[in-house]
Amino acid sequence: MKTNSKKIGGDILEKKKTYLYLKSQELLRVDEKAKMLTLFSSEIDKVEKIKKIISIYFESGAVDSAKEEVKRFTSEANRYLSRLENSAAKQKLQRFSEMLLNRNT
Repeated sequence: MKTNSKKIGGDILEKKKTYLYLKSQELLRVDEKAKMLTLFSSEIDKVEKIKKIISIYFESGAVDSAKEEVKRFTSEANRYLSRLENSAAKQKLQRFSEMLLNRNT
């Protein structure tokens, strides 16, 4: 059975340039960027690689930046939702928006 949940570190192992990756590159010092690039493209132990990259994401401030962007976009979406007439669809969208804002992963 296939699930819709994402595997932690999957984007790292697939070497995807996600928001966290790009924001880290923007926020890191030149020497830290080079270290991250080397680590990102390395073929070291998968678990170790994921732990190290995630640590960089937190230490660089990229995770906090991503959380702020989610809040900003959620707020903007809710402003648009507030213009809609009350309906079951509006309530579902508001609950969905709240769920996205409060999820842990």
